[in-house]
Amino acid sequence: MAYSDFSLVKAKQEFSLTTLEKRDIFAAVPELAASNLLVETLNYNLVIALGSNSEKARYELIIAPILVDLHRQLREQVNLFSGVDFTVDNAKGLNGICDFIITKSPEILILTAPLICRS
Repeated sequence: MAYSDFSLVKAKQEFSLTTLEKRDIFAAVPELAASNLLVETLNYNLVIALGSNSEKARYELIIAPILVDLHRQLREQVNLFSGVDFTVDNAKGLNGICDFIITKSPEILILTAPLICRS
C-alpha cells in the first residue's frame, strides 16, 4: 500500500496515533521572506501550473521552487529529496515514492532522519 492510500483516520487506527490540534504551533518561528528570485519564478510559473491542471505541474512549478528557495535561504541547513522511495515497513503499508522529503540531516546522497515528507 502506498502512503497516499492512508487517510488520517486509517493511520490513527492502524498505528494508534493521537492527534494534537493546536493553533499557532509555529508562532515562535520567524518568518522567512520569499527571495526576489522566488517571487519572479512563481509569477512566471503560476499561469503554466494552473493552466495544466495537474498535480505534477503544480509541485514542479510551484512547490519545488519554494523548497529550493528555503534550502538556499537556510544556507543548506535542510536538504531536499524528490521522487525517492521511502519504504519504512512493507508489512504495515509504509512504502512508496514521496513527492518531496525535507531532512535536517547534512546528508545529500542518503536519506536520514530527521525528516518531513509529503506523499
